Amino acid sequence: MGAAGQGTPGLSIAELELEQRYRDFVVDSYSSASSLGILRWQQAGKPPRNLSRLKLFVPHAFRRLIQPGTGFPSHTTSSETQRGEPAPQDPNVVSHELALKRHRCCLLLGAPGAGKSEITRWLALLLGAADTYPKWLPPELLPIRIELSALDEDDRNGGDALGGIIGYTQRSLTANGMSSLASRLPMLVEAGRILFLFDGMDGVRSSARRERLAGMIRTLYRTTPCRVIVTSRLALDEELMGILSPAVSDVSDGFAAYYLEPFDAPRISQYLDKWHQEALSGHEAKRSARLERLRRSLEESHTLRDLAANPLLLTLLCALNQHHELPRRRHRIFAEAARLMIRDWGAQKEGLRRDNADSLGYEDKQRFLEELAWGMHQGR
Repeated sequence: MGAAGQGTPGLSIAELELEQRYRDFVVDSYSSASSLGILRWQQAGKPPRNLSRLKLFVPHAFRRLIQPGTGFPSHTTSSETQRGEPAPQDPNVVSHELALKRHRCCLLLGAPGAGKSEITRWLALLLGAADTYPKWLPPELLPIRIELSALDEDDRNGGDALGGIIGYTQRSLTANGMSSLASRLPMLVEAGRILFLFDGMDGVRSSARRERLAGMIRTLYRTTPCRVIVTSRLALDEELMGILSPAVSDVSDGFAAYYLEPFDAPRISQYLDKWHQEALSGHEAKRSARLERLRRSLEESHTLRDLAANPLLLTLLCALNQHHELPRRRHRIFAEAARLMIRDWGAQKEGLRRDNADSLGYEDKQRFLEELAWGMHQGR
């Protein structure tokens, strides 16, 4: 019984149906790669549509974090990998399957745009359906994905009286019409049938608040057999290693920190194939021409190859390449990206036409975003 939906011994038909309903909810929530506006794709004369997360996602290589606090995962991080070229063999680099199978509690670190949040959504989606359930995880896990900024806000408003992580999850399930599953959650946790996906510790701005949430995660890990994954930007590696690693006493079973490696050349190529197949399905001639143009641009430009090693920026390059050949200078790439997203502002919403999506003109939107960016930079 090693896959989702095949039945867990001792569960009633009603309980199986309840869990299947939740899995269906997870699949509905995460099947579309709609977290980024640029992943919504629009062909001429057709409304925008979301692209499939399962069809797009390319798993990273995981590098074991050896030296927290240095700003890099280890001295063996290669400049070749950062440029999107194959890296030499390194015993600290493993597949995502091996890393997540080996350790019950993982801290996943990465640069902005490295795909940390996408991994949590992708894992939740994998666990949601029988045909995608990963064989390298224990059977019958239910995914619970929690954005730590939301948990932090909830905890600040009520503290321990709200029941911590379990109480927060129960209220979230109830709010989505699954009160029966919410009532069963403590039993599922006690049985170790939950994979908790805590996303975005770097989104919790206060170190005191991060320590508070880390303590809640430590308690969950030490008192239950559940599996735990926490994501954050690499800049917090030393702090988080210090406050999360006390979660375990048995190193072989427990906590490990991994860095999401930049995409190497094979992964870049794989993603290019997937993106163009999904975005331009049914338009073979256009798909082939656009894909060839982008591959040629990457071969000719060191700057573009640097950008392509970052999954978010690689997605951006794919989207921009559909309009015209990519510029070769970094600042022009980002200027083009800003123009694309400003143009589509408002039209991303279902049912809105671009010509009447809102009353703001292009220059108004640009000025607004400039003021917003400056205010965020100043910490306002």
